[in-house]
Amino acid sequence: MQQKNEEDFAKALDSTDDMMATLANGLDILKQSSGAMSCYIARKETVEDDDGTKEQFQYIMASSGQDFMVGKTLTAAMGDDGPASVTAGLYVEEDGPDDEDGNPTKVTPSHLHVGNVLRKEGMTFFAVPKIGAYLACPINFNSYLHEGAIGPVNEETQETEKVPKPAQYVLCLDTMGFGGGLPFTQNAVEKAKAWATKIAAAYEAYELKLLEAEIASQKKSAEANAELLGKLAEEKEAAEAKLQEELAKLADLPEEEKALQEQKVKLSAAQAALLAMKEKITEIGRYMIEPKADALKVLKALLYMLGYDKKQLEDVGSKKVDWKMKMRKNFGSTLFDKIQSYDVEAKLKPKPYQRIDNLEKLISGLDVESLNQMSVAYGAVYEWVSAAVATRKIVVEQRKAASAEGEGGQDD
Repeated sequence: MQQKNEEDFAKALDSTDDMMATLANGLDILKQSSGAMSCYIARKETVEDDDGTKEQFQYIMASSGQDFMVGKTLTAAMGDDGPASVTAGLYVEEDGPDDEDGNPTKVTPSHLHVGNVLRKEGMTFFAVPKIGAYLACPINFNSYLHEGAIGPVNEETQETEKVPKPAQYVLCLDTMGFGGGLPFTQNAVEKAKAWATKIAAAYEAYELKLLEAEIASQKKSAEANAELLGKLAEEKEAAEAKLQEELAKLADLPEEEKALQEQKVKLSAAQAALLAMKEKITEIGRYMIEPKADALKVLKALLYMLGYDKKQLEDVGSKKVDWKMKMRKNFGSTLFDKIQSYDVEAKLKPKPYQRIDNLEKLISGLDVESLNQMSVAYGAVYEWVSAAVATRKIVVEQRKAASAEGEGGQDD
């Protein structure tokens, strides 16, 4: 039965449409394959905090019964006296065999095996320490799902360059609290190494396949966007005339009231234009590759303006935007319901990153023309966020002015 499960898992790795789900479902099989108590996968990543940039491992999935490991982090730093954690030792270079010309080379370990974790200095425990062994095998491959993966088009071949980026994961297993906590056998070590190699190859092929599909999809989107840009230019004059007609109706209002009502008319027009882009915005949510930096800023501003939490956009361990697994999943029907029902005059208690001054900073320096060249959807998002920010500023200022305390219960 175990052999059949391993064969099925190997086939699934080569044909999956969702590598993360396939890996998560296979961890119990890998655990049984090596005679381990637990199996988990960590991602090596660079993060920034108040102390600066640091390297860490984040555990992103675990076998059944070990869910508490997911989201935990472990330093991957290299100190003056060597790696700051046992697992970081996987990336310490060692002397390797000479190359063909007799020059010395450097290699990194194929695995790390700690026979008794209780006797190993520097071991990190996320639960009660127990006797047992620990095994870590690197999963290194070229990633093709990152912001810069889609390169320039070759003028001669007209092929789009596919730009790889090194990705480093770790397959981890332990026998703590299982079968006397014995060390892994040599056979188990070799099987784990083979699985790590298999996973690396499958992951790279999976991402390359998705990138190729993404390039084809974005090429079609670019062609469609060029047509939409032409239509947008034609419709802009009519839309501006309609806007001026609506603004003219407010001419006799008192100046303070007029300023708010004028801005609300502009926001309403921007809302209509944004809702008209529903299909294009929904399409953005299907992209596997993170949008360019400027486009990402306006999308973040849109979500924050509508009350989305950072947790709905960011990876829990690295605190970075997780486009593939989190942020892109917010561009569905719920988003458009929020846009439709957005109340610019609502009293809010925003989190710091949702405050109007921070949203204004987030989109500062961007321009609608450049965003439209990427997608008219980004341009529509920018114009709505800009109008919402401008309107909200007037609302807040007027509310504060009317308050004896100068706050008016409004803190954004």
